[in-house]
Amino acid sequence: MSEVLFEKFRPQTFNEIIGNEDIIREIKSTVESGSIPHYLFYGRAGIGKTTVAHVIKNRLTEMGVLNDFHEINASDERGIDTVRSKIKMLAKIGGSDGFKIIFLDEADSMLEDSQEALRTIMEKYSSNCKFIISCNRIFKIIEPIQSRCVVYAFKPIEKEAGINQLKMINDKENGDIDNNYLEAIFDKSGGDMRKCINILQSALSGNCRKLSEVFETDTYDRIINSIVAGNLRQPLVDLNKLTEDPRDIVQGLYNSVFEKDLENSKEFYINLGELDRALSMGAIPKIQFAWFISKMV
Repeated sequence: MSEVLFEKFRPQTFNEIIGNEDIIREIKSTVESGSIPHYLFYGRAGIGKTTVAHVIKNRLTEMGVLNDFHEINASDERGIDTVRSKIKMLAKIGGSDGFKIIFLDEADSMLEDSQEALRTIMEKYSSNCKFIISCNRIFKIIEPIQSRCVVYAFKPIEKEAGINQLKMINDKENGDIDNNYLEAIFDKSGGDMRKCINILQSALSGNCRKLSEVFETDTYDRIINSIVAGNLRQPLVDLNKLTEDPRDIVQGLYNSVFEKDLENSKEFYINLGELDRALSMGAIPKIQFAWFISKMV
């Protein structure tokens, strides 16, 4: 299985997109008019921001009003020189009819002076160039850019829709992965469909070790139990062994607390919220996990 399943099954039309129904409905209605504003999409990874940008491109191309589409990963090209040369050049060159789109992915990686320069370009060339800006952390985007965009907050894919998507892929790939495994894959991924589908592809390829990792849910229970018992060191050791995204780890801890219905659940929820907020702002995970455990024991 050489083809990447996430790309193979990436939605190509608005009707194929799962999740964020209200957002998709509004964007589709605007696109059908034959033009779009500048867009700013934000939310965690793997929940459809890039997919929606490409679906917008597909539909406008079908309608014959889009003459060019450029995709730039801002985490790779975050400096002001890129904005002043590459992005400005792309924006200023107009076609004979229609307009172009520049899609800036991971724009929260851009330096502030780069964003200031981008703001100017967005203003100057808005008649023939529209920007779709995607990021995980909206607070990293300067206000003048936010105010020039229609802003949408993307949410994680709901469990039922996500599992149904995994079942569809499993069936079309002639897989024999049990539904319980598919549910566990979704839970492990915290609504990140890219991660879900990548784990499923590993399982379909016979990577048993990768699939077995999905069922290490007792790790979170062990961590919570150790914290409740007043153990400071062991929970930190266990947390540092986990390889998931730090914010997915927070979700796993939350799920464990929710299932246990502890007497001090409220305190757990408050501190998990603070932990998630700090991680979303770029704090160092190991230090934040140590802070969280020290607050709870």
